Order: sequence, then C-alpha cells, then structure tokens
Amino acid sequence: MSKSLIALLTTAAVLITTGCANWSMNPSSAKDIALPTEKSMEMPAFAIASQPSGALQKSTGTAEPTYFAATIAYTAVVFWTTVVQANLYTPVELFKLVHRYGKAEDLPDQSGRQWTVTDANSGFSAALTGKIAQDSVRWSMSVSGGTLTDFVWYEGTSTITGKSGYWVFHDTAEGYPAVFKISYDVNIDGETKGGVVLSVIDQANVNYGNYIKWSWDGTARAFETYDVANDKGVSEKYLISWDAVSEAGSIENLIDNQKYCWAEKSLNHMDIQCR
Repeated sequence: MSKSLIALLTTAAVLITTGCANWSMNPSSAKDIALPTEKSMEMPAFAIASQPSGALQKSTGTAEPTYFAATIAYTAVVFWTTVVQANLYTPVELFKLVHRYGKAEDLPDQSGRQWTVTDANSGFSAALTGKIAQDSVRWSMSVSGGTLTDFVWYEGTSTITGKSGYWVFHDTAEGYPAVFKISYDVNIDGETKGGVVLSVIDQANVNYGNYIKWSWDGTARAFETYDVANDKGVSEKYLISWDAVSEAGSIENLIDNQKYCWAEKSLNHMDIQCR
C-alpha cells in the first residue's frame, strides 16, 4: 500500500462547497419558515460498523490474511469525523438548543422569524434569525458571551423547508474571517439519499480549498477527502466507500487510480483483490 495512502491519516482536509438543491416553494408568511434540521450541522456518524479484528486463522499452505485497507479506512473516517465534530462543538450545540428550547417570534416587519436561547453551561445567549429571500431563507446566528457581543458566529441559506442549504462559520479571531462552509442535502423525511460537505473557504488558511464529504445512498456509504497540496506540494484525493450491511468496501486514490479493497464483515474485513 502506498505511503501517500497512509498519509491520509495525517493530512488536514476540510470541504469545498458543492451545489445545493434548487430552491423551491414560495413562502406565504414568516410562519412557513422551518428551522434547518439539526443534521445540517452534523457530520454523519457512520463508519465501518466494526473495527477490523484480524481474527481469521491461517489455512495450511495459504498466506496470512492482512487487514490494511479496512483498518486505514476505519481509522480515517472515525478520526476526521471526530476532529470536525470537536472543532464545531459549541456553535453546533447552540443550534441544537435553539431547536429544542428556542422561543420563536415573528420579526416586526414580517420578513421572517427569530429564535432566542440561553445556554447556562457555556454562558452564551444566542439569536437565530431567518429572513425570507424570494424562495429561500437567509439565516444568521448572533451570540453574546465571554468576549463576544452580538457576534455572527455562522450564517447561511436554506430552502423554506430547511432540507437543503449551507452554513458559513466565522472564526472568533481578529477580523472574524469566514473559515468553514458546510453544504448539506440531508435525510429528514424517510429519504435514503443525501450528503454533507465541509470545506475550508478562508483564502488565508493553509488548508484553503480542502474538503471532506460524507454521503449516503440506500446502504451505500462514502467518505471523500481532498487536499489541494500536502506537505510535499502534491494534491491528494481519496474515496472510501462501503456497504452499511455487508461492510465490504474500498479505498481509492482518485488522482493516480490506485484502489484497495476489503471483504465483508463475515470475513473480518480482510484485504482482497478489487473486482
């Protein structure tokens, strides 16, 4: 297996924007506005369900089975999902509080609605405002607490139903640059297809242009990373895909087309030849 593939575990990759669904539905009033689903800020918690165990016994006269592909895939998906969740923990938790406890009021000019909430644990108070803009909703979350006063932590645009859209997160550092963007088209009505992409959009950031993408279609799962230039100045793009039921899958280098596959869970995810 190539060293560049193993480097996936140490490459900082965070998501380029992808096109969101076309906006639809013209709202008749501010009350038609639906909060974007909580899943719009969640990195899907899916991975190979069980870590490769390497427990297969060697048969007489056969080579010892190996488990490199599934082990790297499992580690990469779990690691980067956890890193992203940790970095966005506080703003995401505020969004969840708005969903669960936020008090909604129509704006005085009837242009939209505002949800307010206070988090006793973090000391932040927050106001999420949604304003109708033709056939979509423009969102803005302002927070106060600590050293912040009416700081717009994130903003975005969604469909009226809140199923598709994007969020842009601002850094609390000087100048409050927009650093990350999450584009989403998520499963909230029994649909079986969707995706969430996280990208670095701050041009001053060393990881500008990098992205991570999670997607699902029925039982198919996929995790894709793109690093514009690694520490050697070389672009890297990998696709990890697997089936949620059988857990068989593959890792593919989308730049040099190298591909590595592993078997289903019943075979402990052992390395196999790709078909």
